[in-house]
Amino acid sequence: MRFRLKVLQVMTLAFAATSALAGCGGGSHGAAVAPLRPTPSPTPGSGPTGTMSAAQIQAALEGVQTYYLTLAHTSVETDLKSVAAHMTASGAFSSATVTNGGIDATFANGMEALIFADRSEDLAGTFDESRVRQPLAAKRPLSAANAHEIGFLVNESGDGAFVPKRQVLFGGAFTAAGFTAAAGYGVDVLDITLENIIALGSGRSIDFLDIATHGMTDKAGSYLLLSDTKITDASLQTYASDLLAKRVRVGYPLDDVPLSQLQPLPGFAFTGDFMTEHLTFNPGAIVDNQSCWGQNVGANFGSILKAAGVGRYLGWTRPVIGTDADETDAFLFDRMLGEQSPSVTKLDTYANQRTPPQRPFPLDQIQTALSSEKRESPLQLEPGYPYTQSGDGSRAPPAFLVISDFGGESVAGPPIEYGLPSLRTKPAPRSTSTARFRQPRERWRSARGPAPRRSRRRSGRRERSSCRCPRPVPARPGWFRSPPAE
Repeated sequence: MRFRLKVLQVMTLAFAATSALAGCGGGSHGAAVAPLRPTPSPTPGSGPTGTMSAAQIQAALEGVQTYYLTLAHTSVETDLKSVAAHMTASGAFSSATVTNGGIDATFANGMEALIFADRSEDLAGTFDESRVRQPLAAKRPLSAANAHEIGFLVNESGDGAFVPKRQVLFGGAFTAAGFTAAAGYGVDVLDITLENIIALGSGRSIDFLDIATHGMTDKAGSYLLLSDTKITDASLQTYASDLLAKRVRVGYPLDDVPLSQLQPLPGFAFTGDFMTEHLTFNPGAIVDNQSCWGQNVGANFGSILKAAGVGRYLGWTRPVIGTDADETDAFLFDRMLGEQSPSVTKLDTYANQRTPPQRPFPLDQIQTALSSEKRESPLQLEPGYPYTQSGDGSRAPPAFLVISDFGGESVAGPPIEYGLPSLRTKPAPRSTSTARFRQPRERWRSARGPAPRRSRRRSGRRERSSCRCPRPVPARPGWFRSPPAE
């Protein structure tokens, strides 16, 4: 009997060791695929919601919205002060403090809530465009696990400040440019729910992340974004531990539309800590935050991303107009992926492309162009301020796009989005993933100046290159197309 027990113990240890080895793996560029994360299960216990149900939360916040609609709307600042005073006077809230982008409040039972008032399109007395409600985008399947994820998280609640079909086109542009599963990439455009954030971090390591939703800071200076996960009794229990840790809070966007035209349920806001807890970023990853207040002085979002390995972060200092944010993104992606005639990426829908089409440009040069070139695109022809500015200052102080460089290009094997190979023709197939690409002579002039001169060395020698992409560069099918006819 003792001998049989000993054999069973040995077999059990061997099976455990084999399972551990089978779980190891890696990806190209030396980046490992993120480990699969389980979907969060409901947390038992009362937590911070023990004396407050989803219906009670909804009733209190709908009271805030109803009062807001009665105001004269002389200014956003005046409205927010009036709303904050009403919230504390109503007895449903013990405190309410006006902050950058909204109101940081506390329910009578001690639970925290954020009232988002950051998007001018939603607020009365500003642009008043919120009555044009955006249709919900069709649900899209999540890509397979991969080591180089390109993700778009967009508010798909129907809010008029967001147009999800634009992010769908942006994601399609990356796929059309060759960022496919066959090349080791995943491209996903998702509704910005807590569940999708968790799913995106399961088995995927992020190269590039784009965010478009409501953003504000609380009274302590922490930056939070609004998700589309609606508050129900079940979701309150699922995220009870996050509510206790203040990684997740109740969130509600003010709107000048009657309640009958709005989705009735409030949602959850989340911090950078929640996002980095569930998402895995490749070293040097790029985060493009097209939400409001993402680069406000004193906000902690950038430092949280830096600690998670992000190498470059783009964000706005104040409320950004939705169309301006999307127009800036369209310009950025159009120059990053390169142009074609006719367009393959379809980015000419939202960005004015040059004639003749331009090659892909490095991210550093695109950043310079963003601040030096004036807005002009099919999205809006009137504004003449730079792509790094939102608003002309006539209604409110303008917002500015601030780009924080955390040294992303200096890491070993940075994401290739920092500078795609600037080639005119597709190179001959290579048998090894470490083959170096040659830089053929450009035949057109671009914003970078004249094409590099051909080396005077004998044929068979390498030509001089101005390509700033990291070397060695692995071959990726689909990035290189024949040039337009000249």
